[in-house]
Amino acid sequence: MCRSLAIALLPVLLSCGAPPPPAKVQSAPSGKEILRILLSQRDVPLRSDASCATAGTSDTDTDIGDYVSGWLAELKEGQGRNWIESSSKPEGSGWRCVVMFRHLDGDDRWGWGVSFLVNQADRRVVPGSLRCVGAG
Repeated sequence: MCRSLAIALLPVLLSCGAPPPPAKVQSAPSGKEILRILLSQRDVPLRSDASCATAGTSDTDTDIGDYVSGWLAELKEGQGRNWIESSSKPEGSGWRCVVMFRHLDGDDRWGWGVSFLVNQADRRVVPGSLRCVGAG
């Protein structure tokens, strides 16, 4: 009886001490994915962070969608150089992602954008991590 009980419990006993499989490390988000993630945040209110509370291109901007749309509209064709930069670097259990809208026309130089943390496990923005960044 003891032998049959030991045989029956053997799989359970062996599984108790087994280490968990190593976590799969995903690559950093691509530029396209960073932009897609940013666009998914369009309904986040600007008032959700002090860095965004008074940011934007007009007084009527209320959310990240307004903020991003305003800066994209400023990238007018034929007036200097305009471009969009996206980047990511490891931070905590994910990546710090930054999207910048840049303009250069003689002395007229500016760059405005958004910074946010993306969770490695689910590729979602960490709540409360979104910041408006830039200067001009």
